[in-house]
Amino acid sequence: MDNGNDSDNNLFGRRERRISRAQATREAGEKLLRASTNKTAEPVAEDNPKPTLPDFHTLRDLARENPEELERLRIALCQKVIDEAPEHAKPRLEGLLFQINARREIARTHLEAAQELSSMMNHSLKRMQSMLKDLRTIQSESILLTTRHDKDKKEPVESATILSFAPRASAKQ
Repeated sequence: MDNGNDSDNNLFGRRERRISRAQATREAGEKLLRASTNKTAEPVAEDNPKPTLPDFHTLRDLARENPEELERLRIALCQKVIDEAPEHAKPRLEGLLFQINARREIARTHLEAAQELSSMMNHSLKRMQSMLKDLRTIQSESILLTTRHDKDKKEPVESATILSFAPRASAKQ
């Protein structure tokens, strides 16, 4: 029975270490994000809870001069998106971030990573397109069935006899 407890403790310890690493990375990324966004035209105050993505030139300079800082910035921005997401969406976003990070680590080059992530996005887009197409088909079939059902109902036909009236004589006579 001790093996079960040891594995539970080990899993808990790993989870705790992962959470503390994520918090440290988030804090470092937020600090970097505040510093790097100050280089843009829009200054960021210390108490501003929503820092923005730096401009292209800042990102380019970070990529050339300090790729580690750029990576921390990427992680901080991704974490910011997850933190600001509704509670029901957070697990899905964390899973997606895990997949993205795993594919980036597996890739041998930056280009291969970009192609792999592009392929992931394309696959996801095709799935969404297929779902929308299915939804449109279901909606069309529903409308068709509803109109058929309405046509099958025989509504009572109203009939009336039309009476013709003689023209009125003018009031002056």
